[in-house]
Amino acid sequence: MNNIYTIVIIGGGNIGSRHAQSLALLTVPTNLVVIDANQQSLDVCKSRLEGLAMDWNKVSVSYFTSIEALPAKVDLAIIATGSSSRLNLMQSLFARCECRCLILEKFLFSSLHEYELASALIEQQKNTLVYVNCMKRVFEAYQWVLKKLNAAEGELNMVVSGKNWGLAGNSVHYMDLFGLGTGKNIRHCEIANSPDSKIIESKRLDYIEVIGKCTVLTDGNDRLEMTSSEGEDSPVQISFKKNDLHLTVIETGDKIEIEYQNEKVIFNYPFQSQLTITYFNELIHTGKIPLPGFMESSVQHQAFLKAMEEFVKQKKYDKTWKIT
Repeated sequence: MNNIYTIVIIGGGNIGSRHAQSLALLTVPTNLVVIDANQQSLDVCKSRLEGLAMDWNKVSVSYFTSIEALPAKVDLAIIATGSSSRLNLMQSLFARCECRCLILEKFLFSSLHEYELASALIEQQKNTLVYVNCMKRVFEAYQWVLKKLNAAEGELNMVVSGKNWGLAGNSVHYMDLFGLGTGKNIRHCEIANSPDSKIIESKRLDYIEVIGKCTVLTDGNDRLEMTSSEGEDSPVQISFKKNDLHLTVIETGDKIEIEYQNEKVIFNYPFQSQLTITYFNELIHTGKIPLPGFMESSVQHQAFLKAMEEFVKQKKYDKTWKIT
C-alpha cells in the first residue's frame, strides 16, 4: 500500500457517517473521500466529524455529490447505501478506479439476479478483496462464544429472540455467527407463515420488515431459530446449546452479557464508529479484514432472500419490496 492511503465511503448517511467517524481517527496519512448524491447526508456526516479529536495533519476529508469524484486508486472503499443502488455503485466503482479492498453493507441485494451479476463482477476484479459488514463476528464477546462452541462436540442449537429487532434486515448477522459455530452448509431456510407473522412497511419507500420466525438448518442438522415479536422493544437474547455446553447471550445496548456455568461475563458492545478503524489497521498490517468474504456471506444472504420471497408470496403481498 502507498504511504498516503485513500479511502472512499459511498453513502454518507447514518451508517456511512459512522464509518467516517471511525476512519477520521486514523493516525496514518489518509485521504478520506465521502460521496453521496444527497447533500443532507453529507451534512450529517460533516456534523458527526465536528469535534472529533482528528489529526488534520494526517487525515484530510473531502465531500462530493457525484460518483465522478472517485479517485483513480483506492485502498479501501465502503458502499454504505441501501440495497437498491448497491450493484450500480459497485459497477461504477470498478469502472472508474482501481480498488484494493471493498466492504459492502448488508443486506446485500434484494433480488437473486443481482447476486449473480455481483458475483460475476467481483470475479473480474482479480486484485480486489470484497467483504460484507456482518460485524458481530469481530466482537470480543462473540469471539469468546465461538471459542467455546468450536471446542465442543455435537450439533449446534441456536435460538435468537426479541421484539422488533429487524428479522428481515438483521438475520444475516446471526446466520454469520451460526455458520462460524457449525462450519457447515445451509440446507434449509424458511420463514413460518403463521397467523401472527406479518410484513411491516418501512418508512423508507419499498423497504419492508417482518414480525415472525425464521428457521435455518445445516446439512448436519444444526438448527438456528430467529424470532422477532411485536411489542415494546426488548434486548435480543441468543441461546447457544451444543451437547453439555449452554451459553446465553443478552445484547443490552452498550453491553453484551453472557451467562455461562452460573457465571456472568460482560463485554462492551462496540459501535460501528469504533470498529471501522480496526478493519483498516488490520488491512494495513495483515492484508486482510476479519469480516466474511462476499462469496461466504452471499450464500447466507441468498438463502434468507429465497425464504423471504416465499414468505411474501404466501402473505399475498403484491407491492414492490426490498430489505435494508
